[in-house]
Amino acid sequence: MNFAIPFPTYLRITKRKNKWYLIYAIFIISLIVQLIFYRSAVSNQAVLASNAIHSTTKKVLKHTQLEFSKLKSPRDYVQQNLQSIRFQLPDSLASLNGKTYKEITLDNLESLDTENIDIINGNDHFKQFFSKFFDVLVENKQKIPHPNRLIFVNGKPIIPNVKTVDNPDDTLSEEELYSFEEFSDDFINDLTIKHANIVSSIPKKIPADFYKGDGYVIVGGGKYSWLAYLVIKTLRKVGSTLPVEVMLPEDSEYEHELCEEIFPNLNAKCIQMSTIFGDKNLEKLGKLSGYQYKSFALLASSFDNCFLLDSDAFPMTNPDKLFQSAVYNDYKMITWQDFWRRTTSPFYYQIAGIEVENKVIRYLNDFYTPPRNHIDKQKTSDYQNKVPFHDRLGALPDWSTESGEMLLKKSVYFDSLLLSLYYNSDGPQCYHPLLSQGGAGEGDKETFVAAAHFFRHTYYQSYKAPDKLFGYYKPEIGYSWEHSTIVQYDPVYDYEILKATINKIENSIIEKELNNEEFHYSYREMYRYPWKKSNVPVMFYHVHDPKIDPYKMVESEHALDREGNHIRNIGEEWPDVKFDLELFIWQTINESMCINKLNFESFKDQDPSSICDEFIHTRLAFLERTNKILLNDWKGFKQDE
Repeated sequence: MNFAIPFPTYLRITKRKNKWYLIYAIFIISLIVQLIFYRSAVSNQAVLASNAIHSTTKKVLKHTQLEFSKLKSPRDYVQQNLQSIRFQLPDSLASLNGKTYKEITLDNLESLDTENIDIINGNDHFKQFFSKFFDVLVENKQKIPHPNRLIFVNGKPIIPNVKTVDNPDDTLSEEELYSFEEFSDDFINDLTIKHANIVSSIPKKIPADFYKGDGYVIVGGGKYSWLAYLVIKTLRKVGSTLPVEVMLPEDSEYEHELCEEIFPNLNAKCIQMSTIFGDKNLEKLGKLSGYQYKSFALLASSFDNCFLLDSDAFPMTNPDKLFQSAVYNDYKMITWQDFWRRTTSPFYYQIAGIEVENKVIRYLNDFYTPPRNHIDKQKTSDYQNKVPFHDRLGALPDWSTESGEMLLKKSVYFDSLLLSLYYNSDGPQCYHPLLSQGGAGEGDKETFVAAAHFFRHTYYQSYKAPDKLFGYYKPEIGYSWEHSTIVQYDPVYDYEILKATINKIENSIIEKELNNEEFHYSYREMYRYPWKKSNVPVMFYHVHDPKIDPYKMVESEHALDREGNHIRNIGEEWPDVKFDLELFIWQTINESMCINKLNFESFKDQDPSSICDEFIHTRLAFLERTNKILLNDWKGFKQDE
């Protein structure tokens, strides 16, 4: 039976089915389109969110990194701050300037043989320059000495109420520093005019190539020539080969045997102030003494890269490497930190015409952490009373300087050396109290960095704090146990730790800011604790008290305890560097004075038997015995030391 559907009917049924297929297809397509749009929207939102996060990250990174400054070295950041310092001489005082001073220049420069300048044996152009500069010094000599610095002993003023501020948490605000010492208006006005006169006369660059080569300079003369001999022997013991010049302030201090035989055999020589600067020129300045000689020694030495050592600053490792070090190459001047905070009077900056602004740029000697991470906004509402004065733009940074050792390139710092010569010429009753205000060690110690700061020169001052070694009883103050030695450390290691510290702090700040966490600033943890005895080697023992004068040590019994037994005067930590300095010094004393019987002018009236008959043998036996014990028992420094 045929059930075929008529064509018109089939067509109607087929159209009806196609209609439903079409509707179904449209429905499926719409679902797919919606899904695509949904995924696209989600993806776009994710991209936008990602871009927002990336943008924020870039802003944080850019902000923080700009504050840390991605420059070649830490020096560049310090230099940026120095260039921001502003100078201003008050008009009321500038108008009182009766004479106009201009930069000192050299006459007849065309006749100067720049390849063969020899200032040690007397160079006419060098003498001509300093004749002019000494005239300026004399014309601008202070008229009003500080009333608390009028009594002198051994060329140095007696300082009442010595201040020993060593706590990094102490504020030392502007008002607090004003209270340390009183300076009269006449004192300040007189120096303000004269400081401007001196600075006006200083040439912007060294007028001729007076200096060449590398070497050390030590102030000698009298007992200091003996001490210089011990330091030079020690330099050679630790491997130093660079030449040494020993400056003699007075012609009468020239010792023939020492200068013609002993020193030359050690690649050292005597140099005389009178020959270098000229007798008549020096006569203009009157009597000089004490701390003033170190400025002259730096200018008198023939070396361009010049390492100034006190005559009691003994190397424990070879310092020659510093001349070629990265830290010296970056800064061209290296100084060492003292125990004490900076106590420079705000009046010094007024006198020098340096504006100290109401702007915090560092925390003590932390130049690198962005100030927003350590500024106390409550304190900055009162800059005069609540903010550390020397954290502000324009001021010298903490800490104070221990000037027993200093390395600098003189052709770069010639202007600073001339200004420091002025600071020390009028030092004991004038700039020394201004720069230290009775702070421990007041003297030339701050004059070199202050002069460099004035001319916007950078310098590297060690971050590892010095240490003290105790080693003698002082009968005159109840047999108190006293420290004899300042321990200073290797700036090569010091600098590497600084760079690592800066990088670590930068990364920590960025991480905290990205995570919206607060960065907690701790100066001690960031800029004190990373430098340890265990990771920064010793470089110098500055044996300042008692001086190594064997006759005085026998007489004073400083080498003995209260029961008359021998003791070590220079501590017992030397095994860490494997060099027993104290034993070496007494072996040198025995060799030079008792065996070879060398003549030293400062001991000409002494009886050698008081040392050589019995004392030296007992002393050496004690030191040799304790040498073995200390070496055997030494365990090294712990990580937290």
